[in-house]
Parts: sequence; C-alpha cells; structure tokens
Amino acid sequence: MREKNIHILYFTEIKHKFSPEQVKLHLKKIGKPFIEVQNGKAFIVNGRVEGDCIEDINALLEELEFVPNSDREKTLAEKINDSLNEAVAKTEKLEKFTLSEFLVERHGFKYNHLASAFKREKKTTILLCFNLLKIQRVKELLPYKTLGDIACIMQYSDVAHLSRKFKQHTGTTISEYRRSVD
Repeated sequence: MREKNIHILYFTEIKHKFSPEQVKLHLKKIGKPFIEVQNGKAFIVNGRVEGDCIEDINALLEELEFVPNSDREKTLAEKINDSLNEAVAKTEKLEKFTLSEFLVERHGFKYNHLASAFKREKKTTILLCFNLLKIQRVKELLPYKTLGDIACIMQYSDVAHLSRKFKQHTGTTISEYRRSVD
C-alpha cells in the first residue's frame, strides 16, 4: 500500500463567497482528492501522482479568486486585529466582556495560540494593540465629550485611570494633546 501525504492548503476568500461545498466541487472537477474542506482550509491528499501537486490546487483557487495562503498566522493576525476594533466598539456600547474570552469565542483557538500568532506577525501584543485602539477612540471623542463621559464610555475605572493610560500610550497628557490639536 502506497503511503499518501496529506497537505493542508490554507486560503482566504476574495471577491466571491465560496462555500466549502463549492470548493469540494471544484476540487472534484479537476480530480484532486481531498479529505475535508472547511472555511479557510482544505485537507488535500497528495499521493505523489505526476501533476497532482499543491501548485495545481493553488492555481485553481487563484482562478476561482481565492488567495492561497500558506501563512495562516498572517491571516489570523489580521482577523484578530479586526476583532480588536469590534471589541473597542463593544466597549463603547458598555458591554461587559473579557478580551481573551471574546477572541477565543470569535476565532476558535486558545488565547495563547492567538497571542503568539499575533505577536509573531504584528510585533506587538494583543493587549497593547487593544489599548492603542481605545486611546485612538479617546482622541476622537475628546472634542465632543467630557473626560468623565469618555472614561465611562471606554470603560476606564475613572478619569485618573484614563489619564494614566493616555499618557502611557501617547507620551503626552490629555491637556497637552488637546492644545496640540487646537
């Protein structure tokens, strides 16, 4: 019995939303055996038959307007970044949540895996990125809201906590920042 190699092919959809069933149909159409197709990845059997290679599958997926992606962490890091923006919006809606549980639920991986993938790709931590996004939102709210309102909206414990975080992440006080943008 000849040993078969199983390759996992990761891809990101663009332009069209193809379901896993549609990808299966296209793989069958070109005679590529597969074990399973899920959103974002296909488990492909490569029996080392001439012409049966991952490049052919990549070419097919590109033709279908998928972007083959062997670097899963880059895609994951980008998705985490999008989720961090969603988390800032949840914060503004005064929803109570923990960031780690939110990300685990959203992406289906343990938090340690998410944090490692994000750090390797983005060269920063999830928490630092989240805090910077919150501070960016604080800057946007400053002309329209009081510091007390902003602290409440962005779920800082009080104005002093907001001020400390602002100075920590921007290097300036809120007053200095306001003067510089006026």
